[in-house]
Amino acid sequence: MGTLILIERLEVQNANAISSPLTIGVPSITAFMGFAHQLQRLVHQADPASDLKVHRVGVIVHDIDLQVRHFPRSRSLLKLTANTRGGRNESKKSERASFIEEGRCHLTVSLLLDCETEFQGGATETLDRMQQLIMGRMRLAGGSIINTTPPNVQMVSNDRRTLTKLIPGWVLMERRDLMIDAMTEGLDAIDALHRALAIHHQRHLQFDSETESETSSSPPTVSWTSGRYQPGYIVPIATGYQALTPFIPSNNARDRDTPHRLAESALTLGEFVLPLRLNSPSEMLWQYHHDGDLYVCQQQIFSSSDKSLS
Repeated sequence: MGTLILIERLEVQNANAISSPLTIGVPSITAFMGFAHQLQRLVHQADPASDLKVHRVGVIVHDIDLQVRHFPRSRSLLKLTANTRGGRNESKKSERASFIEEGRCHLTVSLLLDCETEFQGGATETLDRMQQLIMGRMRLAGGSIINTTPPNVQMVSNDRRTLTKLIPGWVLMERRDLMIDAMTEGLDAIDALHRALAIHHQRHLQFDSETESETSSSPPTVSWTSGRYQPGYIVPIATGYQALTPFIPSNNARDRDTPHRLAESALTLGEFVLPLRLNSPSEMLWQYHHDGDLYVCQQQIFSSSDKSLS
């Protein structure tokens, strides 16, 4: 592990909340990894002598506001957005182009970057440059960064003092083990997700005396309990992509020289935990992992030979 850099409390407006065809809520892990990758590239453009390399990224969510419309009887629908285009004649009605509707959310998030750098020219200069680039040129998960003051960007240590800086907040941890255990028992991937996420309601009957039963004429006292198969703040998350086709040329792409392939989202389970439940900040870090047709982000100990985001 290298130098830990903490970007505190980015306030993001209208981030993409639909991370896959099946998941709604916190953006995909690849969105946060892509943010770190773009920040690294912008630092190199501003200072070609910089040796900054981001290897891993930790995600801490402080607040999230999913944009939904509420209806009676606890029914809610996403506020889907679509951009329209108008003709040159403003008197005519605008024509709607082809579009993909997107759900949005407002969120406050902190990012912990595991970087390899010697800070040539001084750490303060590099941290200040990262702060300026974040406020001036960057977006996160398609959303706008709207901090009224530049976010605090600082070097931190890999100890519990850093975890206290993240309170109040929730650290997104991978629970791939729940999927593995369920599929070992014979469930497929969808059934494994359903078992972990389904909320079960159970009715309990209590009679006035031990001699009474359900056949008694006196009505019992009814109580309900709700729970999940697995305790904890378990959520489905999108962590990458699974290739479906081999590399093929695409005539309709903007870059015809680069081969393309069709892919689908890779889903697994995650859990939001309090920062102080971790032993050290390094436990929350995500890194790219490539295995054949599978390209995902994982939380695990990687060898020093693994590649950086570059």
